[in-house]
Amino acid sequence: MKNFTNILPLIVLGVILISLIDYCGFIVGSILTILIILMYILTIVIIKSEKLKKIRNQLPYTKISLLKEGLVKIKGTAVYVDPLYSKLKEKKCIGYHLKTETFKRKSKNFRGRYSTDSNQFICQPFLLKDDTGEVTISVEDITVFALSKPKVKFKDGKKYTEELFKNNTEVEIIGHFSENTIIKAIEKNIFIVSKLKQ
Repeated sequence: MKNFTNILPLIVLGVILISLIDYCGFIVGSILTILIILMYILTIVIIKSEKLKKIRNQLPYTKISLLKEGLVKIKGTAVYVDPLYSKLKEKKCIGYHLKTETFKRKSKNFRGRYSTDSNQFICQPFLLKDDTGEVTISVEDITVFALSKPKVKFKDGKKYTEELFKNNTEVEIIGHFSENTIIKAIEKNIFIVSKLKQ
């Protein structure tokens, strides 16, 4: 029943779009279809953003030693267990974001632009420590807003941009606590790491 409720808006949207194309003609209907889809996506993004903001404001911090199963908000120091080595800086880190772009010139009269080849975030499970203990942080489906300032490198017509999730970064984490590990809260689809303001 829950799954049907989740897809019901998509079914209704599909019926509306088919009706628009049939009533307005293919070109006009297609334009309206694209506009409606974009509005739908924007609405979903805004709703999720407001939901996350509400959770962050209302959910109190919990000390690691007092964690209980469920959605939690904790803060502390992120410490690697098995460090990674970043591609550009070749430094030890918990994780890194690497974006690769290729410069493409449209013609001699235009400057051209960079087109994204790959955009990847690689991260290892890590520990979060506070003054009461430590907890393992899973990284599956994690979103990290605790990266360093980007380093940019140009080579062979390509642009490389790298940001690090550094060891010993002070962070806030919202996620689901279960079996001594912070994991993704599937029912709320929220699992984020944010850098604490100094």
